[in-house]
Amino acid sequence: MATLHTRTAARFMVGPSVILLFIWMIVPLVMTIYYSLLNYKLDGTDITWAGLSNYYYFFTDPAFFYALKNSLLLVAGSLVITLVGGILLALLLDQPFWGQGLAKLVGLDAIDWFAHWPLLSITLIVAWQWLPFATLILLTALQSLSEEQKEAAEMDGAPVLSMFFYIILPHLTRAITVVILIETIFLLSVFAEIQVTTQGGEASSNIPYLVFSLARLDNDIGGASAGGIVAVIIANIVAFFLVRMIGKNLEA
Repeated sequence: MATLHTRTAARFMVGPSVILLFIWMIVPLVMTIYYSLLNYKLDGTDITWAGLSNYYYFFTDPAFFYALKNSLLLVAGSLVITLVGGILLALLLDQPFWGQGLAKLVGLDAIDWFAHWPLLSITLIVAWQWLPFATLILLTALQSLSEEQKEAAEMDGAPVLSMFFYIILPHLTRAITVVILIETIFLLSVFAEIQVTTQGGEASSNIPYLVFSLARLDNDIGGASAGGIVAVIIANIVAFFLVRMIGKNLEA
């Protein structure tokens, strides 16, 4: 049993790491807030005090609303694909089966996905990356379901869909909540997939890419810093509600 002496010693030993991590997090945040209050170009010329004007221009910029919409669509679309696909793959992998590939030629014309469907293309790329993660989490949860419960339902003549919606899906609720929480945190910061495919634009830029565009392409460090703070606020708001949701599910 931990004593006061051991708890004090533990805090003393962990203290340097916690302090270092705090400094590593707080210094960039403070610098970003400071730069967001300046008219500051990348070349370092004409640095003047801007106050909250960078935030005003960022919020009134039409590109912000397109980026916010694309961010939400990207997160929502990827979550739907990974959750639905993950559940289906988990159900498939939970059963003994023989795999077999099937090819079909349907004669469709080639589609320039990045030109005609840029946001959908990026969503599919991101969802494909996260699908194995969702599948493994859901498969692990699915394999913890009591076989006796499923056998009892089968003996009572319960249809397959009824078993899924009333037994399997409620059992997967916590796993689904964990997948949503973790994926959302990472999906809100998607950048590389946009950079290497569409290079942004109204149809595919999200908030992180908009911040990059302001800093790197427009040399507007002040505006980009304001956008970074806005992105942090939005991410924390989303995380707050997700943590509350996962907390309620864990208590249920």
